[in-house]
Amino acid sequence: MFIIKIFSFLLTLIVCVIQGQDAEWNGDKNICIPDVTPSSPSKSLPTLPSQAQFIMETVSSVRISDATGYPTVNVIQYFYDYYANMMMLQKNQLGFVEHEYYYYNQLKKTTYFPQKYCVVTDIPTKIDSDSGSAVQLSNGTYHIRQLSELLQFFNPSIQKPLVPKYMGPGTFRDIDVDQWELCIVDQTTKRTEHRVWYFIQPEFQTSVGTIPNISIPLGYAMNTSIVPNDGSQNLEFNEITNIYSFKPTIMESSDFFAPPRGTFCPNLVPDLVSLSDLGIEWPLRYTVRIDATTSRGVRANPLHLTVDNNPDTKRARFDYMIDNENNYETVVIDYREQIKYVIDRTRGSCRIVQGVGWPDVNPESKPIEFFLKLKETMLDQPPVNAWQYRGVRLCRGSKMHCTINTMAINDYPAIVDPETGFFNGQNWNETHIEYDWSKRDPVTNLPAGEQQSFDYPVSLFLRTHQMTETSTGTKYRFEEVEYEFYGMTTDISNDAFDVSDCYRSRDWPYLHLGFTLNLNRGNLVDSNHLDRKALYDSFLITLQTAMRPISVTRIHQLEIDHDVTSSSNTIYVMFILLGSAPTADPISNNETSTTTTTTRSTDQFSVETAREKLRNTINNGDFNINVQLFDDDRSNITFRAVPDSLQNAREFLASHPLIFNLANHTVSEINVINMTNTIVQTLIVFEQKINLKWSSKAQTVGIVLGLLIGLVLGIIIIVAAKFVYKPLSSSSSTMIPMTSITNLAYDKRQETLITDSTTSTA
Repeated sequence: MFIIKIFSFLLTLIVCVIQGQDAEWNGDKNICIPDVTPSSPSKSLPTLPSQAQFIMETVSSVRISDATGYPTVNVIQYFYDYYANMMMLQKNQLGFVEHEYYYYNQLKKTTYFPQKYCVVTDIPTKIDSDSGSAVQLSNGTYHIRQLSELLQFFNPSIQKPLVPKYMGPGTFRDIDVDQWELCIVDQTTKRTEHRVWYFIQPEFQTSVGTIPNISIPLGYAMNTSIVPNDGSQNLEFNEITNIYSFKPTIMESSDFFAPPRGTFCPNLVPDLVSLSDLGIEWPLRYTVRIDATTSRGVRANPLHLTVDNNPDTKRARFDYMIDNENNYETVVIDYREQIKYVIDRTRGSCRIVQGVGWPDVNPESKPIEFFLKLKETMLDQPPVNAWQYRGVRLCRGSKMHCTINTMAINDYPAIVDPETGFFNGQNWNETHIEYDWSKRDPVTNLPAGEQQSFDYPVSLFLRTHQMTETSTGTKYRFEEVEYEFYGMTTDISNDAFDVSDCYRSRDWPYLHLGFTLNLNRGNLVDSNHLDRKALYDSFLITLQTAMRPISVTRIHQLEIDHDVTSSSNTIYVMFILLGSAPTADPISNNETSTTTTTTRSTDQFSVETAREKLRNTINNGDFNINVQLFDDDRSNITFRAVPDSLQNAREFLASHPLIFNLANHTVSEINVINMTNTIVQTLIVFEQKINLKWSSKAQTVGIVLGLLIGLVLGIIIIVAAKFVYKPLSSSSSTMIPMTSITNLAYDKRQETLITDSTTSTA
């Protein structure tokens, strides 16, 4: 019993001694001994900037007992901004590159692997041993640490102050440096670090000269040991860290902290927003040129998009190349009639497809066709409360600033076999989308209290993700599609959606009409004070009103001309009136119906009925248009249609007063000014009067024969002259090409009148 008590006492004593030794552990003395009461440094501490970018290369090796492992090399590029409260690290470890973005305002860190997947974690706060953790300022906000604290060089505010000792001058990388020593002990992990920092001496001449008040670090050498909890032999680490390309500011760009393109980070912000909340909206009417590129393509796929989202005339037009042989196709969608006009520009054929939807296609092999389907969801009605605003970055060759808006759609889009073109029954796991917009004129001075919105689209970027489980692990697949927008403008005419080619090629009813109007105030219409776009729109609306209830979608190639050389004040108007909307063609075996249940419009007036309504309006004196000029008096001019002047195009041209001029051998010039674009065109009229030229030859032969025996008869033979009439020329033509000079439509056409006459006189 006594022996047992002694053994228990000794065991308790050993445990207490061990615990006492653990409590008093203050680092590995073979590495360094920390200075419990550090004194003031004998030399002023190096001063690090509040902004910096540099590359840190670390070569490390581990030693266990007598065995030393192979050295490893890690490279980290730092972009540090104390003012922006942000930091970005680009890490390259064994060839594996990842990006880390630290947003200290949100206490969030995003890690991109490798720039395609994003993982969001929280940034820890107030941890002395973690230099990347946030500190709390006196105002209660969290902030990134000073650069000296981030690099663990100097931090007097923690529980165990970190104050380096000056060791004197030295040489590092053949450069004269100041050496500073640190001993860092972490009792929690039983880690001891001995560091020697190297800073360039202030007198050193850099490539840009000396940098006052800023110290440039070159790196440090570090020896580290860790005492394992199991009592085994200590682990020893040796590191040599070099700092290259140290710059006391961020030289790349002010928006270098913008995240990688096309990556959505879930749970980064608590609330998602709509694009309209950010001032991003497409205008009601616009036209824009688009270049589509894919991760599998070698060239851009061009597309010209024209959109009219006015509820009364909602239409869209797509012009694009359908193959690599420069064959183009135009698709005009009439949302009111729920049909599509598909025009083959090479063959001149036209198909009518019922419905406004589009079948699923492969975005990598058919990016244009995929955009036709994507337009409905991303341009017309983008998702609401689904976007993350990620700041602004330089774009389009660093020539402009673009806002970054990202979102993700799960289980989208459908996977289509590129060979068969059919849906294979699976969808992509998710698609990340980035929408970039810019400001058309960033220096415009707006009224007080009004912010300039992002009014110019730059690009729409999509990255599809697919994860497949295999016997060897998870297989990842990514595909990318980007649509870049150029030359967007809101100045489009009604002729941008002209489908008269379909009516001509398929012999559908249409009329080409013309009529005249009189001006009430001389040639003021030819001055620079006329708003020609407003004039064109006024004529278009007045024509539509006169033939109501037809839509302006049935009026095309409107031309308004005025003869500037004539003393008359006559205006000549010509336009094409299309018949009612056609019926869709039968669906072929390789097409899919996209019919919707939207009710079609009731605009089914025939062209004859519409013409008679317009004729009655003109004859009754009700076709009048008032236009205000931009002169000093803001005066008005009135256009009034001439009664009984409405005619078909052939009759209208035949009755044109400037067509015929019968002067002999003259060439007259008629200056016609277009009322919508101020272009003056000269029409050359060739005229030749018929000349008749007579040719005559008279020959008289008198033969008098001698008197013969008993018979004397003189016969005089007179041969009448033959008058031979041969007209040298017999033609007269008068031709006036009425060229389309509105220049507001895609095509230009002309009507030609030729008159031949022959006159002969004997």
